[in-house]
Amino acid sequence: MADEYILHIESGSGPRELKLEIKQNGSVKDQLIISLDTRLDTLLVTSIDKILKKNRIDVAHLKSVIISENIDPTSTAYGIAQAVAEALKSR
Repeated sequence: MADEYILHIESGSGPRELKLEIKQNGSVKDQLIISLDTRLDTLLVTSIDKILKKNRIDVAHLKSVIISENIDPTSTAYGIAQAVAEALKSR
């Protein structure tokens, strides 16, 4: 069976940051901090592509995408992250 990974999206340490983590077997394999700007949708998608490509992970091997509870569910950032997560799950 191929390796399975989890993509975890959460708030970064600063108020305008998101942290992407790739986890394998419960351990963090890699992480990427992105600064939020007005192009969050494009930035999030390209950052996910970047971290997956860097770690040679095919989207089909993502077991799940988790959006952390520390992102306000009424925020635009949460809505965008949720849409991206749903798109990744459907692949």
